[in-house]
Amino acid sequence: MKHFVDHIELYLSAAGLVVVWAAAALLGPAGVDVWQIAAVTALGVSVVHGVLFWVVRRRQRLVRARSVHEIREMLGDQVKNQLAVMRMWLPEGEQAAVDAINESIDEVAEMVDGLSEERLRAWQSTYANTAHLARPAAA
Repeated sequence: MKHFVDHIELYLSAAGLVVVWAAAALLGPAGVDVWQIAAVTALGVSVVHGVLFWVVRRRQRLVRARSVHEIREMLGDQVKNQLAVMRMWLPEGEQAAVDAINESIDEVAEMVDGLSEERLRAWQSTYANTAHLARPAAA
């Protein structure tokens, strides 16, 4: 089933071509212009394809959003617990260092809270560009 869903566009396009060809082959001999039959059938197939593609892609977006939400909650819980432990062990006498560490801890917590698919894509794009620049040139 996963293979079918991964390649649904190809299967539906092939099925659409078969439907258009079959409709033209079946109705063409009845005296109706073959190109009119093919055009009307192709229009109907395109509408069905569009609706099916929209439904499948919408479902995929919802599944991804749910996964990102679950990851954010899991990471948030784990990271915030560790940050709380770090905060407990901060030295009290060095206020500037404590303030800087607290600010970093708050930034990490905000990053985890703000995780989203869009942010992950932006990070991937930035990281890919940085990794590309950091690679040595081929000799």
